[in-house]
Amino acid sequence: VLFLDDGLWVRSNPRYTSAALTLQLAIVVSMADGEIGEAERDLLIQQVENWLHLEPTEKSRLHAHLRWLLVEPPDFKNIKKQVENFPLSAREVLADFLMLIAHADNKISPNEVKILEKIYKALNLEVQSLYGKLH
Repeated sequence: VLFLDDGLWVRSNPRYTSAALTLQLAIVVSMADGEIGEAERDLLIQQVENWLHLEPTEKSRLHAHLRWLLVEPPDFKNIKKQVENFPLSAREVLADFLMLIAHADNKISPNEVKILEKIYKALNLEVQSLYGKLH
């Protein structure tokens, strides 16, 4: 996806890259049960708007990126490496957000649990803490 703002190329920065990666992982979790529900989609759209650290152009670009991800969901294998270097606090916040996405439709499928387990392992977080949060 190529996003242009006023005809100028918009460059990625760490803020945008982290937010885009968060959306990719959220889509992976959302798709684990076979479809992205309306509640999950709405939560993702709202989250982009609520990210205060992003400039309006970055939010617009993320909305475009989200539309693309909803049509072409990413493969977890392709984004796994990118999360390994996140600081611990960022990985914990990311994991909590992904839990919100899984809960968005008020049910968590076994496939969502499996992908959350994989994500927790990729984030080097205790998988046991995932089970505590699920309950």
